[in-house]
Amino acid sequence: MARGKIAAGLMCALVLGLGGASAAYAKSASTAGAEAWDSGSRQTINSKDTADDGKWVTAGWKSNRGSENAVKNEKGNGGVVSKKVTSGSEVISSVRACRSNSLRPMTCSGWNSY
Repeated sequence: MARGKIAAGLMCALVLGLGGASAAYAKSASTAGAEAWDSGSRQTINSKDTADDGKWVTAGWKSNRGSENAVKNEKGNGGVVSKKVTSGSEVISSVRACRSNSLRPMTCSGWNSY
């Protein structure tokens, strides 16, 4: 009987261990008034405006193949823009969040990389 319980416990631990190893996760970045994150598949970028300040925000991204761009969000406070930006084996490798400024360069977070 004890051997059966040990075997069952080992199987349970194996299943739980494999489930945790395969879970997808996303990278995110934020700065005052803006948030950016990628999808678990690392092919979609998301930009959220988090301040009621009348400024637009962007979600910048870089890929494992050297592409770099940003998705602009002009929806206002609470608005989210999502866009698929890569496909196939090209995936997002870094993200950053930026907020527009009047007569100054944008305020951006640092790059958050995988």
